[in-house]
Amino acid sequence: MDLTQIRGFIDMARTLRRDALFNLVAQVDGLAARLNVIPPSPAVIQRTLRIFPVKSLPPFDEMVLGAVLEHAEMLHARGETELFFCNLNAKDFAPTAGNELGNAYAASGLRYLDSFQVP
Repeated sequence: MDLTQIRGFIDMARTLRRDALFNLVAQVDGLAARLNVIPPSPAVIQRTLRIFPVKSLPPFDEMVLGAVLEHAEMLHARGETELFFCNLNAKDFAPTAGNELGNAYAASGLRYLDSFQVP
């Protein structure tokens, strides 16, 4: 590799970095426009209480999981098959075969991932 190639690589990296920074706001706005807000509806609350009849997680965590499961079940009923719940805190949300949480994931067609690497 000679100095010309190295300078070309550096220039290309700077250009890509500048473009990424310049487009960051537009990219975030685009992602935000596609977000779905799942309100704590009566169905979400009932789902949460069925899964967690005894408090085991912070209330916000339980409600988030109830909302995700309720929304996933609705999507699954409409024919969606590629549904994933990605979470790095495996101990709190990881399903176990045969337990209420594992059954809830299966019923909603939701596949649990302990990473954000969706297949």
